[in-house]
Amino acid sequence: MPEQKPLVYLAGPIAGCNQEQMSTWRDAAAWHLRPSYDCSSPVHRLGLDPHTIVNDDLRDIERCQLVLAYLPKEFDCVGTGMEIFYASRILRRKVIAFGTRIMDIGTSPWYVEHTWKRFSLFDEAISYLMQDFEL
Repeated sequence: MPEQKPLVYLAGPIAGCNQEQMSTWRDAAAWHLRPSYDCSSPVHRLGLDPHTIVNDDLRDIERCQLVLAYLPKEFDCVGTGMEIFYASRILRRKVIAFGTRIMDIGTSPWYVEHTWKRFSLFDEAISYLMQDFEL
C-alpha cells in the first residue's frame, strides 16, 4: 500500500472574493504540491451556515499536518487569521504563509508569531514546501 501523503490545509480569503479569486491559487497549489502532498480546501463550503463553515474548517485543519496560508492586502483575512491561530497555537501545526499582507512592514505581530515561514510570492512558498520543508 502506498504511503499516505501529508495533508495541507489551504487557508486564504473567501469573504468578498469571486470564484476565481478564491480558487485560482488553491488549484495551482494543489497541482504543484500533488507529488508530495494532498490538499484540503474550504471553498466547497460556500453557502452553508456560519456554524457549519467554522466547525468544518476546524475539523479539516485538525486533519492536516500543515497549513499554507495566502494573505493578500486586497482582501479581508479575518477568517484566515483565525485558522492560522488555531493551527499554530492550539494544534501546534506549522503554518507557511505568503502574500502582500504577511510581508508588509506593518503586518500584525499575530501573523508573524503564528507563522513558521513567510514569503512574498506563491512560487517561493511552493518551492520551499517542495524542496526544503520537513514536517
